[in-house]
Amino acid sequence: MHAKLCSAVLILIAVTLAPPATPQADPDLASQMQMEVVDTTLLEYSPTKLVLGLTLSITSKRDLTVEQIVLSGLRLNGLPLYAAPIKQRLQLHSGEKMLLHDPLPVTVYFRDLDTVAPLAKAIATGHTTVDGTAYTTVRVSPLAAMLLFSNHVEVAINLHEDLLPLTIPGGPVVKNASLVALQAADMALQTLSAKVSSGKDWAFSFRKDAMKQYAPHLMLACARFELRDHQGQTTQVQWYGVALATAPDLLLVPREAIEPWKFDSDMADAIQSKKLSLNSSSYDLWLWPASAPLMKNNEFNPDTALRLSRKQFSVVRMPDRDERKIRALEDSGKTRKISVEKRDSSSDLALLRIDGPSRNFDAVRGAQDSQASQWESVVLFRFRGARNSTADPELIVMPAKRDGNRIALGELVDSSTFGSPIVAPEGVIGIVQDENSGVAWSEAARVLKLDKR
Repeated sequence: MHAKLCSAVLILIAVTLAPPATPQADPDLASQMQMEVVDTTLLEYSPTKLVLGLTLSITSKRDLTVEQIVLSGLRLNGLPLYAAPIKQRLQLHSGEKMLLHDPLPVTVYFRDLDTVAPLAKAIATGHTTVDGTAYTTVRVSPLAAMLLFSNHVEVAINLHEDLLPLTIPGGPVVKNASLVALQAADMALQTLSAKVSSGKDWAFSFRKDAMKQYAPHLMLACARFELRDHQGQTTQVQWYGVALATAPDLLLVPREAIEPWKFDSDMADAIQSKKLSLNSSSYDLWLWPASAPLMKNNEFNPDTALRLSRKQFSVVRMPDRDERKIRALEDSGKTRKISVEKRDSSSDLALLRIDGPSRNFDAVRGAQDSQASQWESVVLFRFRGARNSTADPELIVMPAKRDGNRIALGELVDSSTFGSPIVAPEGVIGIVQDENSGVAWSEAARVLKLDKR
């Protein structure tokens, strides 16, 4: 089994893995949702990994349908972990607490840890602590949608749980068996800790070097636009992703950042069926360098961003379109075809040029001649939109493998990683485009003619 740097698989509740654009969060709705981790369970252990299960409870004061939950900054006993979403519908009813009886597994690979102490402490004490932020995208009920003027909203829920019980397999009914399992797991960790030491030094160095080398090349990309209904009311929509500097004056972004409404099936269907219309004059693309102040007086900071509408940069190249037809189900039961542009395509790329002396980057190095077919650990980056005061990138590590002119990711990701470089020890090997893959760097360089620039 491939080792995975700081890797954890957290199965989350979702209907769509990565809705690319969502309206701004409603503050009142945020105060009416609550999520808690109520229990942790030791599901599995071996000399190479440990699997813990998290039991979640979710409460809402409104009828809601959960479409996606993304955990950011997840820490278990202080140990940073990555959480990957997965598809499943979750219906919440007003005033009712929904307890997820099946624990959600978090798999920790020992080789990738800087230290085994947090896990050893959890096993020794029988308790864990969990911290993080749950970004929950929900589809509200028709009545609530009328009040909020939005079918989708994103809600940020802070998670902080102290002294959660750690249930050992067998539970209190077979106490002796549980104690044996606890002792065996603790012994396995102690035995493994010496073997981990050699690998963890490389793991720590790879993460540290990747953040130091590539974070200065990153920018938070935010596309903003309005959709209008037949009554003339408008919905503000935003798309978040990553822009990568490939030269002192060039940036690479997904084409989705330029036309996000053409990549989302719901929006494309609404526009093509004329239920909604795009206010094309409302579109703008804002770019913030990593670590730049993002918010000012609870609004986006215009002083630290580059804006397309201000002609601080321009679109200089996009490959030919690659559309696909999908079937949409009407209320009458009939189906119709709609056109949606493909994310997992070499066409989902765009090259921007910074005009003037606004910003100068060093040239990023792509691993053009990499012959590797798979990697135990690659690094990705994501920004969590306007939730933070500064544009701080979060580092994610997972395995990956080559699949033709694409890079298949070993874990699922959310839309905030779209546009991120896929970094292997030899350099950038690809660009993330959807929830489970990206285009290989050599293919991106070919279609955007980066070698000629």
